[in-house]
Amino acid sequence: MTLTRLTLNTTVANVDALSHDLHLLMQQTLDIPPEERLILIDENPESFFSPTDQPGPFALLEITLNQELETQTRDNLFRQATVLLTHHGIPSSNRRILLRHIPLENWA
Repeated sequence: MTLTRLTLNTTVANVDALSHDLHLLMQQTLDIPPEERLILIDENPESFFSPTDQPGPFALLEITLNQELETQTRDNLFRQATVLLTHHGIPSSNRRILLRHIPLENWA
């Protein structure tokens, strides 16, 4: 199981395409089934306060998983997520990615 939440300090041109791309990323890097799609995208330019030394579009990508990732899988996910966010207008220096592991027994 996964939950993907992307919080932005800007708006994106096509939120449907971004959601689709995030879902493909989860399928390709984490091998999740196609029907497992739980993605939240928040565009909050007025209430998102990003680091002051990184002006411009900023993204916080939080991925909650019920399993721990091997180092190679995690690193590949980070690389591919950075490419995806850059494609959607977020500079690679203006993103944070957080992986959170919550055991399956804590999901309902």
